[in-house]
Amino acid sequence: MVEIHETYNKQRLEKLWGMFGEDLRQGDPTLYVREHFNLKRICENCATRSTEQYLAAASLVAEGDDWVLPFSVTVNGRIIVDLEPSIPDQSNFFPDRVIGRLQEIGIFYDAAGRTDYIVPIENGRDAYYDSLRRDKYWNYRKTQEQFTCRVLTDASADDIIRWDTEVEYDYEEYWKSKGEQQSGFNVEIEYFQWLAHHGQLVIARISDNLDATIALDYCVPGQYELTTVNQKRLIARAYGKYGLGNTLIMMLVDYVNDNGLLTPLNLGSVPYQHIEMWRPVPVPKPQLVFANPAAQQTILERFSSG
Repeated sequence: MVEIHETYNKQRLEKLWGMFGEDLRQGDPTLYVREHFNLKRICENCATRSTEQYLAAASLVAEGDDWVLPFSVTVNGRIIVDLEPSIPDQSNFFPDRVIGRLQEIGIFYDAAGRTDYIVPIENGRDAYYDSLRRDKYWNYRKTQEQFTCRVLTDASADDIIRWDTEVEYDYEEYWKSKGEQQSGFNVEIEYFQWLAHHGQLVIARISDNLDATIALDYCVPGQYELTTVNQKRLIARAYGKYGLGNTLIMMLVDYVNDNGLLTPLNLGSVPYQHIEMWRPVPVPKPQLVFANPAAQQTILERFSSG
């Protein structure tokens, strides 16, 4: 029988540890436990949970005979595995024994439940850039001339926290300007440090002549694609003319082509307004979904934070 809980105990922790194999890109169990309590935490400043804007039920634990599944439910009824926005591949939580039993609580595995946008690998880089808006390409060239633009695969955990600190304040101010509270100093950064420590992180970095960070793009190399997870950049008006976000994407496209990789760049599942300029291909990705509104309501009535 599948049960749902709001916290871990010794037995559930042991089952969580058993969900992980040798793929370091899936993080480690400690990250998921920390995220569980991070999402439950009350903000010291506003005395509310920062997740209440988008999570109806934060950090639940579905438990079976020999497995657990940490998940949350958004206000619009979407099911996400905790850390799903940060960790692209969470297939360790979806073996057949788990998927089959989740149906007992009205949750199904939809192989085409969401859409990611992937920049295809072209035969020639020049032909690809010729197809893009010319002004965006020239902005990219101008940024390369003005700043140091590098894609790194050998960053250390200390590098990550140092570079992230240099752009974190602007990152938080950017989200505040949009009416949201979001901090980059969270479990996601611990995940990036974990990847860097194990040589599994690709990071695009733009820096000035003093080696101070101007923009970052954190990417996770998967078996079939390179996934960009999060961008952070300075938001001062002086940097606006350089199109730093577009530059980071072009740096990664160059990285894929320069190294002859067979893993195209995955831009994620959010169709931002600028995304069409990269001519991405929509690709279906798996997602957990509720079988019906009644199944969703049963969980929300019992566990909703509201």
